Amino acid sequence: MLNSKVTQSCQNYGHPEFEIEYNSEYVVDVDIEWFLSFLADQVANGVKYQSGHLIQIGWMMNRIETIRDRLTLLEPDFKDFPIHFVREVTNTLRHLRLQKSVVESVGLENILAFPNIRQSGIICSRHQDSIDFVMDRSKSENQDSGWFVGCEDPNHNHNDPANLQRTSLYELVLAKPDCIPFLALPEHSFVRKISNKVEIKYKQEALKIKANSYLEKYMERY
Repeated sequence: MLNSKVTQSCQNYGHPEFEIEYNSEYVVDVDIEWFLSFLADQVANGVKYQSGHLIQIGWMMNRIETIRDRLTLLEPDFKDFPIHFVREVTNTLRHLRLQKSVVESVGLENILAFPNIRQSGIICSRHQDSIDFVMDRSKSENQDSGWFVGCEDPNHNHNDPANLQRTSLYELVLAKPDCIPFLALPEHSFVRKISNKVEIKYKQEALKIKANSYLEKYMERY
């Protein structure tokens, strides 16, 4: 069941208020309050949002629409391709928290780097063979996120173009949703996930996962 909340100060600047919908089972109250404050602050700083515009929150691209005398936000449903938008921000805020938590777990929060779902990445032809995977991020340029996602088989040649394919990040995570939490790691990051174990490197140096962090609890949970 969806809940809704409304900003309270946008009308002071001649701007419609925002009414956002979310599933409280997956989104914590502090994230909702932050998001409402973010939208209100943007309006106070002179940003004018209009129906039909896109706004990026974390890695998510949200569409703005008018509902009655207010504005609302829609997000991809993460079920269909091409993208089908639904009226809520549940995954927007859930993914934002997941991605920030992973980066904070290994001490890279000062250089986190959100891609966006419309950017592309490279996958290997066997990335769906198992739940295990490797991720490697090179330089991000224009529509290229820099991300590669492949299988964990050391005998599968990831340097052979015949084994590779370019796809949008959105299509990639439809097939491999377990990649989502790691996508805000910066360039030069490497991830290996095998069963319940996660290894992260930055500039080829293994990073220690902080005690009581999201990633430590993630590995303990499985």
